Amino acid sequence: MTGPTHPNPEDTKAELSCRAAKGIILYLRREHGPRVLDEVFARAELPVEYVNEGGNWMSFAAFNRLLDAMVAVTGDPDSPYRAGTQTADPSTFGPIRVMGQRFLSIQGVYRMMTMHSHYFVKICDWTLLGYAQGHARIQIRYHKGYSQTRWNCDNIRGHLSSIPTWLNYAPAQVGHHTCILHGAEVCIYDVDWIEEPSHSVAIFGGIGGILLGLTGFVVPASLRVNQGLWVVLTACLGVAVSGLFALHGRLRSVRRQHLLESDSLMKATDVNQIMYNELQNKVEERTKELREALAELEASRAEALVRERDAAIGVLASGMAHDMNSPLNAITLTFQALDEDLPPDSPSRPLLSPAKRAVQRCKRLVADLLAFSREPRMVDAANLEDVARRCLELFEADSAPAIRTTFEVIGEHAQLKLDKAQLQQAILNLLDNAADAMQGKGSICLRLRTGARDVVLEVEDDGPGMSKEVQSQIFEPFFTTKKTGHGLGLAITRRLVSRNGGQVELESAPGAGTTFRLRFPLPNTLETTNNRDRA
Repeated sequence: MTGPTHPNPEDTKAELSCRAAKGIILYLRREHGPRVLDEVFARAELPVEYVNEGGNWMSFAAFNRLLDAMVAVTGDPDSPYRAGTQTADPSTFGPIRVMGQRFLSIQGVYRMMTMHSHYFVKICDWTLLGYAQGHARIQIRYHKGYSQTRWNCDNIRGHLSSIPTWLNYAPAQVGHHTCILHGAEVCIYDVDWIEEPSHSVAIFGGIGGILLGLTGFVVPASLRVNQGLWVVLTACLGVAVSGLFALHGRLRSVRRQHLLESDSLMKATDVNQIMYNELQNKVEERTKELREALAELEASRAEALVRERDAAIGVLASGMAHDMNSPLNAITLTFQALDEDLPPDSPSRPLLSPAKRAVQRCKRLVADLLAFSREPRMVDAANLEDVARRCLELFEADSAPAIRTTFEVIGEHAQLKLDKAQLQQAILNLLDNAADAMQGKGSICLRLRTGARDVVLEVEDDGPGMSKEVQSQIFEPFFTTKKTGHGLGLAITRRLVSRNGGQVELESAPGAGTTFRLRFPLPNTLETTNNRDRA
């Protein structure tokens, strides 16, 4: 199973540093091998290379999807915890680990981790509620819209458990004080570990040795083994004690210096993080703008190609229509003459009716070709409701009795500037198309909606619907699924609506009927848009 080579943009939100997921990669690679690693990431639909780069970010949803995939593929419900313990590896949280090893105690690492958690996670706040010798209590509060999950909770426990191993001590024991999964508002973890010995133990031991040496001056002389030896030992112990105190002072001084260096380093890290965030935001903004520009360019290019193609077909259609009109008129006149001259009982008379119907079909084709090529002529203010009602009346007069029609009006009346004759032809084409699709039996709803920015006329039927393949070609000139159609009806509809400033939308599915929407911008909206474009 092969995963994606590039992440989904939704999975790259700056919510969680990919360093948090590197433990998963290390665990899977070490415990289960590269094949399982690839299978887990393929199941989670994430590229390994992207997540393995610590400077990248991922969404919390993608991280949880990765944890779910790991449990499903490995079959191990403890795998999120085990993966969390891998954060002790230098390749995960390397900078914090280096500072912790060189400058801090275990308590200091937990303190630094909670103070600077925002460098690695943006969806929750970490707080150190308190700490004592060998113990710390850490709270995690998630931001609005995010919450704890079971596997993420186990992964955090594994991470907290691994902190003492950074300083070569045994892993900590991590328990829950409260948990969101059990109904609490926050997750609070109790962390316990075996603390390192304090320098004060050695100091007190030295002081004890000195006190023991001083007893040589208070015991009776008869019990003294060698007074000179006691003096020497006391002197040596005094030197040792002074050396211990001096060493302790130097250690405290070095520790203070290291803490200062640590603060300076963290401040520098703060500046770098701010610069990185600003750069990342700019990159995301530019990437978004580029994607929008490319989408607009593709849409403009597609529209331009459609306009060029329709224009070429329009020129051809206009020429063909004019060239065909004269012969058709001559044939029609000939049939009229034959109809008048032939006797009623002539054996040739039955042949006239099919011939006349064929001529009428040719005339309708010529009319459609002319409609496809004609520009709007009678542009005037029109009430779309009146036009729609008139179309419905004309359709009902010729439609099959088994077809039921309804008309719904939602919103106020709207006046549009358009060619009423062309719009009427477009609506009638849609009504005829719906009737043909339902094979003369079913329901058609004509619905008019007026919104704040546009007015929409819907033609909805309960016919068999269309497949995606048919929908992709339905507006192409001369494409048809009918045995007797010529494939110009819907192409003409889209062209007429487009030339009158509107657009045609299609919604359909096999077995779920079809809805065509004619969408026209309201005049004030159009004027505002044009002014903005000119500006």
